[in-house]
Amino acid sequence: LPGSARLPREGAAPEDLSAKALWLTSELTGYSLQELGLEKDLRSELGLDSLKRAQIIQALWDRCGLPWEEDLQVDQFPTLGHMVFYLTEQAGQGFGPRAASEGALPPAALEGLPAPPSPAAPGEDLGSRLSAVRVELMAPGAQDASPPPAEVHHPLGPPGQLDPEPVTSWWRKRLGGVETTLEHVVGALMLQFLHEVVQEGAPAPPGPRLYLSNHQTALESYLFPLLAAALDGLPLEGVAMLDHGVEWADPMRDFLVAHQDIPVDLVAPVRGVPSGDARALLRLVPELESDLAGGRWSLHLAVEGARERQARYRLRELSMVWLDLALKLGLPVVPVRFLGGLPLEDPGHAQDLPLDFGSQSIFFGTPILPAELAELAPQARRERVLEALNALGSPADEVPHPADLEFAHLVGHWIEFSGCAGIAAVVLACLERSRPFREDASALAPRVMTHPSDGIVATAFLARAGAPGPLALVLPDTADGRWAATLAGMAFGERGPKVFVGAPPPEGFTTLVQVEPGRPCPGLHLPN
Repeated sequence: LPGSARLPREGAAPEDLSAKALWLTSELTGYSLQELGLEKDLRSELGLDSLKRAQIIQALWDRCGLPWEEDLQVDQFPTLGHMVFYLTEQAGQGFGPRAASEGALPPAALEGLPAPPSPAAPGEDLGSRLSAVRVELMAPGAQDASPPPAEVHHPLGPPGQLDPEPVTSWWRKRLGGVETTLEHVVGALMLQFLHEVVQEGAPAPPGPRLYLSNHQTALESYLFPLLAAALDGLPLEGVAMLDHGVEWADPMRDFLVAHQDIPVDLVAPVRGVPSGDARALLRLVPELESDLAGGRWSLHLAVEGARERQARYRLRELSMVWLDLALKLGLPVVPVRFLGGLPLEDPGHAQDLPLDFGSQSIFFGTPILPAELAELAPQARRERVLEALNALGSPADEVPHPADLEFAHLVGHWIEFSGCAGIAAVVLACLERSRPFREDASALAPRVMTHPSDGIVATAFLARAGAPGPLALVLPDTADGRWAATLAGMAFGERGPKVFVGAPPPEGFTTLVQVEPGRPCPGLHLPN
């Protein structure tokens, strides 16, 4: 193994280091010393994810006073014995993992250490211990009974009739009570791509919480923080994997939250971590802990990081590190399940948007409170949360929501007409759906609109209808007007209408759409 660091205490006995490795692992995982062993595979035999293994390595290296060299990777240490071998080799003692077998620790090696957790009975494996824990937590005679169905609540209206007003009004109040283009965009995206929002069981108590979810589409990374913040009253911090092939999600989010009217303390950060980099994620944990301890934000994590590629996916991975964090800070764990956005068969790639411009359902589960998690062994905690996630919304029966072929045609036609990027055409089509404009395109009289979003919709409608051009959209020189101008420029592309801020267009533009806040909007028809 690479590296040239030396142990600070040359006389450190191999047995002493082995005891440290075993004890630290017991301390961090909840396994008893009898359940551990220097030669047991940390992943396949003990079920420890890469983040938990990185935590063990970091703790052992810190205990030995050593830095974790940049060229060392978590997968180089599949067992505790490999860690002990590496550290003792650096000290020049030539102690290997096979020399320190599971029964080779002398009693003196454990002197000064706290009493270990209660051991398993002879011949009893971890699975039987976890089963016993689950049985103890159930009422007598309830082992074979099915749990009662959870009460279901739809905070944004019945399925297929979603009303984004509770979300958009929450953000409007925090943006000074002024209706903005950002609000219209958020509402339009929700109307198009959310089929329903479901709360199963009682909601979490007020205050910060840890949302743990699956991950179907890139759009979730933008819509869910806005939705959860409005429903729960706290901005949502997130952790995003940086190399999942999404070219637009992070730039689009950065643009959408760059609205100058948004106070800085309303936008919780999204922490980017290279996918699969357990060390980078581990370094992030203290920062997240500091943020959450202040009580200003909640945290959302997709438990497996990467997006799923087909419906009915069963989650298998969940780092115990996140449950440790929830317990330390007293955060309820809220299971969240995204459903309906994926095909039944793997298409070979992940989805940025719901399949065929359909929609998704979002299920919030009954919160798992810290007191319940504290009663469980670490592995049982992990199993408890995964079971909740894999039952929420009945994912075993999941089918994709219906395709929206009319919307797909609208998006495709506008991309061909304007030359704009795909996601910009999607946002424009959502605005057109939610704020439709109908007027005689042949009339050359200037159109005066009240809101920038309506001006964008009217201009796109006139261009698509063949109004004589070139067309111009004039937006006010305000924070919202400038933000909307950037959005319009993205949506209109190279071949579409042109956008001007705070000044009339040059001569030659025969059709003019102008936005003047406070003026009426002739020709604008809002849906009931």
